[in-house]
Amino acid sequence: MKKISENKKITIDDLALMVAKGFDSVTTNMATKDDLKEVNKKLDDIDYRLGKIESNHERRIDLLEDRMQVVKTYFEKNPKLKVKFS
Repeated sequence: MKKISENKKITIDDLALMVAKGFDSVTTNMATKDDLKEVNKKLDDIDYRLGKIESNHERRIDLLEDRMQVVKTYFEKNPKLKVKFS
């Protein structure tokens, strides 16, 4: 910001121009509705993709649990193998 000399008087019009310039700067840097729509679209895409990943992992974990139950049953029926499950 420019420094104003002590001798210079600022008029109401000068002050109004300074405030207007400040608002113009803020308005220029603000996101538009189209920008926000694009961000929302990208977030929706990320949410969809993460949902697919989560669903896939849940399915895979369920399969692993089922397979481990088969392994556990096998070892429980064969005590000679001396494997304990907690």
